[in-house]
Amino acid sequence: MARIAFPLLGLGNFGGVRKVLEIANGLVDYGHEISILYPRERSETTFHIRPEVKRVEVPGRNRLSALLRFVPLVKGYDMIVANFWPTAYLFPFSRRMIYFVQDVESRFYSNPIFKVAAHLTYSFPLVKVTYNPALAKLVHAQHVIPAGVDKNTFFPDPDPSLKRDLPVVMYMPRKERRKGFDIFLKVIELLAKTLSFEIWFVGGRDVEIPQLPLSTRRFFPRNDTELRRLYSSADVFVLSSRTEGLGFPVLESLACGTPVVATDVDGAAVWNLPGVEVVPPTSEALTSGLKKVLSSLKMFKKSALSSGSRIAHISDMVFAFNKAITKQLSTL
Repeated sequence: MARIAFPLLGLGNFGGVRKVLEIANGLVDYGHEISILYPRERSETTFHIRPEVKRVEVPGRNRLSALLRFVPLVKGYDMIVANFWPTAYLFPFSRRMIYFVQDVESRFYSNPIFKVAAHLTYSFPLVKVTYNPALAKLVHAQHVIPAGVDKNTFFPDPDPSLKRDLPVVMYMPRKERRKGFDIFLKVIELLAKTLSFEIWFVGGRDVEIPQLPLSTRRFFPRNDTELRRLYSSADVFVLSSRTEGLGFPVLESLACGTPVVATDVDGAAVWNLPGVEVVPPTSEALTSGLKKVLSSLKMFKKSALSSGSRIAHISDMVFAFNKAITKQLSTL
């Protein structure tokens, strides 16, 4: 039906990239010719890309260089899907554009130049799509689509070989201050005085884990099957972010039947469900919330299983995204 391109400044294993690729994969089923554009030296990812999705690589690794190399390419498509904020600056070179907003990305920066540059993109005359009603209000998005999870990938599937005598808390460490790793480390320090549990650090290969007073293990899942089994085998998943566009690991964890303790970020507008203990983004509040869930695991696991069945499927998300794109194409 339409030639649609997703310009990416890199692939990698970030949550935002996962959603872009899931939508790109799904749009193939609507008859579209889908391309993803990215720099050749930022092409590694464990996420699935369907063979029908065309991969268009540009030389190099530098993101600014990649953006400039995208300029002559975007004119050949019926629709460009801007995603990470710099890609919205391709707008002057292709007026056939829709903006998929996954966070208020100006919050990522302390540098005022980057902060302003990111913030300006939300005032561009672009139709904006997001999956979070809280974000929609902040960036004035015209379309709010379901926050879908691939339930063919994420479902209860515990690995018996990972069984432990102690309760297991799963956490995904990230370097960025907004992800709140320092908050989680303080929680461990506070809880270790009264509780015993094991911590599974999943991903974050570039994050150094300090010596901690509790048992820890590190995992670097090679694919979604391994990630699903980690979610399913843990007793609690923890999100400690100070800001978050959504926090899809919360939904993925619920889809695997595992309860969550999460800080009250924008994503809570979507996943404030039974089985999720939502707390303010402080170490003291997160400590209390984790203690509460660990002391009532059976009840929280039952609630998580119930909520997991209520989460939207990725197909619902793709259907709504296709509807937004089709509407936009009809106006051009």
